[in-house]
Amino acid sequence: MSVLRVFRLLRTNPHDIKLHGAVLGWGIEFPNSGCYVDWRLTAFPKDDRLGGPHVSIYDTVDDVVQATGATLRTLFEREVGR
Repeated sequence: MSVLRVFRLLRTNPHDIKLHGAVLGWGIEFPNSGCYVDWRLTAFPKDDRLGGPHVSIYDTVDDVVQATGATLRTLFEREVGR
């Protein structure tokens, strides 16, 4: 099945949620070209933030979860033709 999925990544640590909010970033999984995550810069402490927008590329949503340790919540999912 080829799927187009829009998702967000959420923190799991209650202390970090209180300090920086729950949402780490938003992502999209394309049917034929992997996953892209647009990071919410203000979700990170000032000393750890990048200077500008940043998008990370992963092969699958499972790779996103494994690499980030975040909870993935699907916002939209649609089966699409190839």
